[in-house]
Amino acid sequence: MPVPADHIRAVFDAYLAAHPDQANYLKPAVELLDADADLTSRDNPIGHVTASAIVQHDGRFLAIAHKKYSGLRLQPGGHIEADKDWTLYGAALRELGEEAGVRDVKPVDTAPIHIGVHHLVDIPGEHDHIHVDFRFGYTTIVSKLRHDADETDGAAWLDLDDIENASFRAGADALLLALKRQASEFDADADAAHRGPGIPMGVYLILRDAAGRLLVGLRSDKVGVSPEMWAVPCGAREFDESAHDALVREAYEELGITVKGLRHVATGDVINSYGPTTAMYFTAESFDGQVENREPALCRGLAWVEPGAPLPVPFVEHVETILNLVDASGTPGYTAIGWANGAATAGAR
Repeated sequence: MPVPADHIRAVFDAYLAAHPDQANYLKPAVELLDADADLTSRDNPIGHVTASAIVQHDGRFLAIAHKKYSGLRLQPGGHIEADKDWTLYGAALRELGEEAGVRDVKPVDTAPIHIGVHHLVDIPGEHDHIHVDFRFGYTTIVSKLRHDADETDGAAWLDLDDIENASFRAGADALLLALKRQASEFDADADAAHRGPGIPMGVYLILRDAAGRLLVGLRSDKVGVSPEMWAVPCGAREFDESAHDALVREAYEELGITVKGLRHVATGDVINSYGPTTAMYFTAESFDGQVENREPALCRGLAWVEPGAPLPVPFVEHVETILNLVDASGTPGYTAIGWANGAATAGAR
């Protein structure tokens, strides 16, 4: 489904309310949003909205050298894709994965940290128009980058003072400010109480129907980990239940079904931008009931993926790694993902 206009307007209005000092700068954006036209269409004569990601790793910022703009180094981002994107935040994540190969990120917030207005003039093959760019901020432990050779000349981590583009620099400064504010509000005791002792464990359901289709869901902006990303149904194990019982409970709470014949097929020993976690994966022989989205506040929607079809994007990376291993070997067993070796190690016990 395309990103709806009311979603774009709500995100923009919330940002403007939080940053009234930018009202004059954002006047062209208001004119675009007030116009009776498709806000995401490149055929809109006034302009359209875009989404991008401001990403920091170890004090440096991710930059893409765009061929279209003669190698100008900017943050990863781009146009809204009607057949892929549900939200502006999700569009930024998708572009980040496509342009830099980075999906393991931790957001500062699911609201934009900055909105940029760009006047594009004298672009070959295009009419003069504006981009209203919604920038979302992230941190990551990932240092290795992979760029799209068709659109870019490379990806790199830049020091703040090496960012030459003023708009990109404004986004980087906004991320630094958001991180500073986040650190000042962080309550270590409350965080530890919320997390509980030890390494957290998640349980994941690989559920296929009689036609072999895989059930996936789009996580909402209300979830604490990997918001606005696709994954298989999952949840956290409580301290008084087994992984098996946790998944039975989660399947009923989230989907309204009773799963039967659960079989453990993989355990992911994961380190990512949220920290370490243990992820246990199960398949189910069958289930009773009709699959429905019973937690719409946490899940934007469910979908069945046809056998052999690509997964929707952006998809949680460590979940996709396990799905690929299960498809290849059935029961990959223990799999280390994201640790110092930088690659998944399957089958070691």
